[in-house]
Amino acid sequence: MTEERKPFVLPENTATLVLDGLYEGVEVDVNLSVGWDVYDAVGRWMARWRELSDDRADPFERVAALREVAELFASKALRGWNLHDANGPIPPTAEGLMSVRDPNLMPALIGGWLDALGTSADPLGKMN
Repeated sequence: MTEERKPFVLPENTATLVLDGLYEGVEVDVNLSVGWDVYDAVGRWMARWRELSDDRADPFERVAALREVAELFASKALRGWNLHDANGPIPPTAEGLMSVRDPNLMPALIGGWLDALGTSADPLGKMN
């Protein structure tokens, strides 16, 4: 009979992103505990976005790519935020993110999350 081992519960790593400049006062609670599948999805999305950054790219494909990353961000990272519009709180969902009328806010939010994840560096470099 084998000895039963005490379970090790992986800790959750979260952060509150605090934006500055034009978005000073925006606070977004995010999950930083993500699997390699998320790193893979983010990498694939970033490669696709670079291809779509050309001014000749189909605008409908760009919107589809934004929706894709909004859904990834909302499902894997977004825990809450303090965003409101004239009608009240904006739900912290992919739909809420896509409804924000400022086209520069989504890249600022997702960019902050990616920086916090460390995707601009090799994630393996963070392991001991």
